[in-house]
Amino acid sequence: MIADHLKRFRVILKRIPWALEHELRTRFGFVEREEALEGESQRFWNGAPSNRLKRLSHWRGAGKTDDTCWQAMGREHLEMYRQFCSIAQVERPVGRVVDWGCGGGANAILFAGETETLYGVDISRANLDECARQLDGMGFQGFQPILIDVKHPEGVFDSLQKGSCDFFLCTYVFELIPSPEYGVRILNVARDLLKEGGGALIQFRYRDGRRYYEPKRWGYSRNVISMTSYRLDDFWRLSVESGLKPLFLRLRSTDPYTGGGNYGYLFALKQMVHG
Repeated sequence: MIADHLKRFRVILKRIPWALEHELRTRFGFVEREEALEGESQRFWNGAPSNRLKRLSHWRGAGKTDDTCWQAMGREHLEMYRQFCSIAQVERPVGRVVDWGCGGGANAILFAGETETLYGVDISRANLDECARQLDGMGFQGFQPILIDVKHPEGVFDSLQKGSCDFFLCTYVFELIPSPEYGVRILNVARDLLKEGGGALIQFRYRDGRRYYEPKRWGYSRNVISMTSYRLDDFWRLSVESGLKPLFLRLRSTDPYTGGGNYGYLFALKQMVHG
């Protein structure tokens, strides 16, 4: 019992300097420029493929996640997708799926059975290579990796035509992006990639008033796993403004696979243009 209390006390002590810095930065507006955060993000994810980077990118066998858990992560997203397609009357299988931030392929190996062509988009060449390796191992020939730069997510259109994709999938990404405003750019990219009536499943981290879940806007490498978050109503509104039509929202206070929390899953369709 005493040992447990001492452990918790040490954790609290370690967090005090960060909490003070965060409070001062938030109160007085000592934040970093968007360009600086984007540059640090690019460098962080393209560093040497350490165990930490592999774990954060959901590589098979990395970190504490065993193989069963790794596969279950993608399987649950696949089940969400199937439920969404049923409710929204989206025909399956779909022809082209975009896995935005594909990482080590935890989603890709499951969604490969649902599509003819799977576009893996990532800012890390190592992630794309690992994702391709996993898909090659299961004999899937429809994977097309697309490397983009953090500063120019719109560069995906150098490889894909607007309106050419059927489904946009993005999980465990929005909490890692440089800022809430950057997320709007991804929503706009999703809208432009999708054909009319195409579907999207986008996971994000929602705010609940606790300091940890507030947007940081500073120290990307230090705050990477909780960099960006949104109020639930704000994310819904931003999606609508981007041209996506939210259908429903699923909330998860604790994620059994990553240990993280405050995850929202937005299910949306690209709005039809009439006239």
